[in-house]
Amino acid sequence: MRKENFYVLFYKKSRLLKSGDGAIYMRISCNGTRVEYPTGKSIEPSLWSQNKEKAKGSSKKAIDLNNYIDDTEIKLFKLFQEMQADGTVVTARELYNRFFNIGPHKKVERMIIATFQEHNQECRALMGRDFELGTIKKYETITRLLQRYIKKKYDAEDLPLVSLDRDFVHGFELYLKIDRNQQQNTVARYMKGLKKITNRAIANEWITKDPFAGFKVKTVQTNPTFLSLEELHIIYRHHFDGVLEVVRDMFIMAAFTFVALTNVCLIINKLQTNNRSMGNGLETTCLHHFA
Repeated sequence: MRKENFYVLFYKKSRLLKSGDGAIYMRISCNGTRVEYPTGKSIEPSLWSQNKEKAKGSSKKAIDLNNYIDDTEIKLFKLFQEMQADGTVVTARELYNRFFNIGPHKKVERMIIATFQEHNQECRALMGRDFELGTIKKYETITRLLQRYIKKKYDAEDLPLVSLDRDFVHGFELYLKIDRNQQQNTVARYMKGLKKITNRAIANEWITKDPFAGFKVKTVQTNPTFLSLEELHIIYRHHFDGVLEVVRDMFIMAAFTFVALTNVCLIINKLQTNNRSMGNGLETTCLHHFA
């Protein structure tokens, strides 16, 4: 790619890796300055075309490498244009720094968990007007599940919002089904909650691609069964330990009075306010067992 005296060159190192592949490097040249760095990508030597600066063939590895090259060229060219428009003296090092978001012009990246927590705080502030407690609790549960998923798969406390791509979405769905043993409709409810946040991120231009594009959130028809009066009496007479005693009482009350789940949560919240010794986990525990 060329724009005035701005060049980007991709090339394969002659010295091969232990795997037998050739490492792909990128060279940025601009206004008499130059920076080279390894892209972290590699390809079989026979599949690399230096004339085209692209991988040959239609293998997944070749396609991924070519997509990376295309995306990198577009991003660097955009950065170059932005710096020119701002009157900034463009150098290869400055382009490199801005491409990797390092140096004095580093932009603070939005993070996935932080974005969810910000959304949840807004919902809490609007509780009773725009949001019901049950809805808020759902998003707080999704946030906790995302934290555990990110920790398990990426060994991190949080990830940049731009990491929220199709692979992330698919991996989270598998985590809910396999690791958390969630049923399909519960998974669908959590995935729809995640999709709302990704739609918000797209609307605010925090991310540019929809990670749910082509991804269908499926629900299945269920035939719920109902407890008999005798079964309710068995639950009523059964002894539970700790907080489950309160869960049992709330469930029995809801079963006989037809009080909605959201109203049960409000009652629990009120009880917690008046009796701190009950612990902050009571409301969440009841919501989990009722759901």
